[in-house]
Amino acid sequence: MTVKPHPATAIAIRREAPLPLALLATAVLAAAAVFATATTAFGDSHETVIEAHAIANFGEPRYGPDAPHLDYVNPDAPKGGEFSTWALGGFDSFNNYTRKGVSVASIGLLYESILTGTADDAYGTYC
Repeated sequence: MTVKPHPATAIAIRREAPLPLALLATAVLAAAAVFATATTAFGDSHETVIEAHAIANFGEPRYGPDAPHLDYVNPDAPKGGEFSTWALGGFDSFNNYTRKGVSVASIGLLYESILTGTADDAYGTYC
């Protein structure tokens, strides 16, 4: 009696013919052409990089890069303290981006933005 494997569990081994040299050469030349076009289109020759400490939508930012503190901030204010808050409800995950469960209220306070605004410069954002 001969046992045949079930068609769903049988492993088929195929040998494919190697890629013809002409097709390989064409693919290499096409890749080189795409790379050359991308280098020309996105190269550094036409870009201007501006480094700045702040961005303003209208005019100039209110504070320069060497400003010791904001105008409305008391630099001699007492340091330290405690921050506590409450929120209605519960949570079962500290992951703010999960699709399952409920994340902690105000978890966004843990993440810092790259740019931030000030209370006295409505159109400026600072690093």
